[in-house]
Amino acid sequence: MGTFLETHPGERYTPPAGWVVYDGACGVCAGLARRFRRLLERRGFALVPLQAPWMSSRLRFSYGIPLENLLDEMRVLTADGRALAGGDAVLFLAGRIWWARPLAAIASLPPFRALLHRGYRWFAARRHRLSSACAIHPTPPTERRAA
Repeated sequence: MGTFLETHPGERYTPPAGWVVYDGACGVCAGLARRFRRLLERRGFALVPLQAPWMSSRLRFSYGIPLENLLDEMRVLTADGRALAGGDAVLFLAGRIWWARPLAAIASLPPFRALLHRGYRWFAARRHRLSSACAIHPTPPTERRAA
């Protein structure tokens, strides 16, 4: 079964509801994208690695995201032109999944929203520790001196 982006003779093209942009070079990010791909595609979203040249250019030039910040967090670009990032992107997507809507509603409340954003930033900054395939590498540990 192909994705909704593929067109077949006689089929009408349906534009995506938006794009979920993730770090395709990160094992954690790519794994999450694989895990949620069908769920998000059924809701009309296309998953695109940030490393796709057209996507990184679009983020930089259409949305003004500096090159050095592209890998900071997952992003959702909506068909109506909005760009959501990090915790806001998670809440947006959760609001489109029936069983996640109650969680999204609770997480949208001010104290929980702040915790979600803080937790997302914490996890995103440390994801390289969870996957040796991640493009963001930690600072090498200082060498121990021989006693």
